[in-house]
Amino acid sequence: MRRRHDDPPAANAEPPRRARKINDTKQSADDLAILEQLNNDYVHADQFSDVQRFNEFLAEDFIVQTPGITRNRAEFLEYIAKPRPFKDLAVHDVTIRILSDVALIHARSTYTMLADGAQREALYTDTYQKRAGIWVCVAACAIAPGT
Repeated sequence: MRRRHDDPPAANAEPPRRARKINDTKQSADDLAILEQLNNDYVHADQFSDVQRFNEFLAEDFIVQTPGITRNRAEFLEYIAKPRPFKDLAVHDVTIRILSDVALIHARSTYTMLADGAQREALYTDTYQKRAGIWVCVAACAIAPGT
């Protein structure tokens, strides 16, 4: 029998979903350490065109978005294999948020353009998912002038 909106809830009824406490933001020290290392590896591989390292932790369905361009995994690996137009890539203000089997890494990066020596700054968010017990990067989005 359906309960009318104005009927009192049954004594053994579950609380509405919005009222349940969710523990999805629980972060394990191991997962944080792994994700921190993956973030460092991503930045290092980006600076030094390390396609092999990207091959190890990018998901098969990976996509990346930078201003005006969306690339799939194969397109990104082809792009990253080319010499980078910048040097001195460094990250700052890294925040890692674990949301169950998904993690978001937010950060700011700085770099120097090779063409004119201009100092640039970018913001990025990388999305990782734990698949079969292993964290893989499924998406990246960067607001990064000149890259």
